[in-house]
Amino acid sequence: MEAQFLTVGITIDETKYNYVIQCLDEDSLTDIVLNSPAMDRYAAFKDRLVKSFADSTEKKVRKLLNKVDLDDCRSS
Repeated sequence: MEAQFLTVGITIDETKYNYVIQCLDEDSLTDIVLNSPAMDRYAAFKDRLVKSFADSTEKKVRKLLNKVDLDDCRSS
C-alpha cells in the first residue's frame, strides 16, 4: 500500500486513511472508525496494524528457544 501511495504521489494522511478503509470488511471498518483518533488517522491505523501482526517479545523468545531445542536434537 505504501508503494502505491508513493507511486501516485499521495502524501496526505487523511487521503491514505480514506483509501485504506475502502479495502476493509464491515467488521474491521466499524472497529477502526470508532477507535480512530481525530488527527493522523492513517498513521495510527498503520501502527495498530503493524502491532497486531508483530510478534510479542515472549513469542520471539519461545521461537528462539524452540529453535535452540531443535538444533540440539539435530546435532545428536
